[in-house]
Amino acid sequence: KAQRMLMRFASNTETMVHGDLHSGSIMATDDDVKIIDPEFVQYGPMGFDIGMLTANYLMAYFSQPAHREVAELEAYQEWILSVISDTFDVFNAEFRHLWSTERDGMLYPKSLFEAQGHDSLPACDALLKDIQTDALTVCGIEMHRRCLSLAHNADFESIEDSSKRAPLEARNLMMGAELIVQADQINGIDSVVELARSYNSRDLL
Repeated sequence: KAQRMLMRFASNTETMVHGDLHSGSIMATDDDVKIIDPEFVQYGPMGFDIGMLTANYLMAYFSQPAHREVAELEAYQEWILSVISDTFDVFNAEFRHLWSTERDGMLYPKSLFEAQGHDSLPACDALLKDIQTDALTVCGIEMHRRCLSLAHNADFESIEDSSKRAPLEARNLMMGAELIVQADQINGIDSVVELARSYNSRDLL
């Protein structure tokens, strides 16, 4: 499935993607957001950026036991999970809004749906499911790449004690593997959040 995702990444040019979207690329205030570091911009699958961003959040989530005091650990980890949920919820809501207001091109034209008395929402739902599948597959791959390749994730890399770091990386890697293999079977972001909580409670080493 990782190779199939690589093939989609290499051949699917459905949108412009940032290419390296993570929390360090997002500059936010209460009323404005700017995305920086566009050097990896290219065309690719719509789910790519949201998958990369989600991987970044999940690696932060799994690494927190080495960075937080017990008293604040659970609340902070739950906040990270809420950010993941909000990210997908806002993406889906905006996609549906644009589907209803800006769908004027050659794909899924209103002349074949609404003008014929047909509901276009099932088609929208199917597209969002495909985007989610791509996003979760990319997420799982990135969770592996940032632990096992040369570009290590700072959340884990900054844990100097390997006896503390290894079990946390193991949780990250095992969840990443499940996302890669089972992405098309996951119903929604709530299931991803529950999966993260489940792996976070496991002793894998």
